[in-house]
Amino acid sequence: MIVCRFLLFIVLINTLLAYESWTFPRSTSFHHTLELFHARATTSHPSFSFTLSSLLSFVVNETHCHDDLLLLMNGFLQKEKWALKIIDSWGIKPPAGLLEGSHLWLGSYDECLHPLYLPTNQTHVIQPYHTKYCTVSSPSNTTDDDNVFFAKPALIIGICLPISCHSHDFHIESLAIQCRSDERYFSIGTTYTISLIILLSLFVCFATFIPFLNEYSPITTLKKIFSLKRSPSTYSFINGIRAISLLWIILGHSYTFYLSIADNVVHIFDNIHNSLLLQLIVGAVYGVDTFFFISGFLAVSVFVTTFQNQNVFRIQHLFCYYFHRYCRLIPTLVFVLLISMHLTPWMGSGPIFPTVNGFEVPTCHNHWWATILFLNNFVSPTQACLPVTW
Repeated sequence: MIVCRFLLFIVLINTLLAYESWTFPRSTSFHHTLELFHARATTSHPSFSFTLSSLLSFVVNETHCHDDLLLLMNGFLQKEKWALKIIDSWGIKPPAGLLEGSHLWLGSYDECLHPLYLPTNQTHVIQPYHTKYCTVSSPSNTTDDDNVFFAKPALIIGICLPISCHSHDFHIESLAIQCRSDERYFSIGTTYTISLIILLSLFVCFATFIPFLNEYSPITTLKKIFSLKRSPSTYSFINGIRAISLLWIILGHSYTFYLSIADNVVHIFDNIHNSLLLQLIVGAVYGVDTFFFISGFLAVSVFVTTFQNQNVFRIQHLFCYYFHRYCRLIPTLVFVLLISMHLTPWMGSGPIFPTVNGFEVPTCHNHWWATILFLNNFVSPTQACLPVTW
């Protein structure tokens, strides 16, 4: 009970420290963020004047993409329904809440990909070609402060292009075009990952009915998970501390990860400085310290118990401890890494869904070995896989 109160006291102190660190006068980074959105709230900004005619000036001549864009322009000038539908799906119209930080002008993703339906005669408008959804983005302006709360988001505009157009057909230095319909492919890694999941699923099914494999049965495993039995040497209070800290970290991540796509970033910044309750979310980063404490506490307990039983401490005890930990963690880590690298691109679709690399950085395929060897904090940490394993 004393240990629990002590840890809760530490959590309270960390929360107050978080509040103190976030209630300083608005920094230069915050002013730069406001200036960014105010600067983009003018029609003189090139991203606001992005039109079909300006897009044609950037496309390479004598290509199918150029010819299809000319056909689209002619159809639009003649007010043909298929062309009006394509242009209507563009996100070039400034949305409401621009000064609040609305930087995602995504347009209509579904309208772009599907033919226009006419309810009067219950038919679809015939298009001369299929279309794909693309995004035009300005370079993301980052601040000297690498805190995610003061990152400057990039302006992203959704456009609808002919299926013949690709990102390399456009030569725009100040803007980046990324198309989504032709980027996702079934790689060898995806095949291996799906095959591994199928094999493991079959093994678990067989283990459920074969007696000598009963330890791998999901029924046996669930009984152990929900069992209330515990050995006398178990520190039961750690389970509560771990659960509370985990919920705290999940709460903080749930808000932080959505900050990059929020359309009221300025309003969020204002609340960070003025809301005491919001400091529980901002200070969730200190919840990780609790897991550091638990890991150190349990490691010391193991070594102290070993020393008391054997009355001697050998270096092989330390080696066996870390080897045992590595063997316990590495199968789950490899399995999660494979899913994150090869299956997350297939888990959704949408205007800004990562359909190429999933939720991993593009260089993850070159640095996956650093994560497996637990060297991701030392070998290219900004390009490592599974950032949550830091």
